[in-house]
Amino acid sequence: KESAEINASLWALKECVRARALNDLHAEEGGKTSVHVPYRSSNLTRILRESFERDGAKLCVIATVAPNATDTEHTMETLRTVSGIVGFENLINEGEAHSVTPISAKEENMI
Repeated sequence: KESAEINASLWALKECVRARALNDLHAEEGGKTSVHVPYRSSNLTRILRESFERDGAKLCVIATVAPNATDTEHTMETLRTVSGIVGFENLINEGEAHSVTPISAKEENMI
């Protein structure tokens, strides 16, 4: 039950990010911001609403994935979800080689 609630909250967060991105795109083109942002879809998006609406707000997405072959399915699903949040759905394709830049010890200490 808890994992279903988490997934529902993440889905609502993704929908809010997409709606905000569409509104920003319409605003840049000089049009109206007519896309409804569903902040009330979950407690998570209700809490984050103020952060979304703040001028100059930035979005950072961190995905935790596993390098093990047994976790490939979960890793691919995580990457699909994250890419969907930031609007790069077509970048993740199974069977393609992807490079990974490891975090240096100095950078890891900054996290």
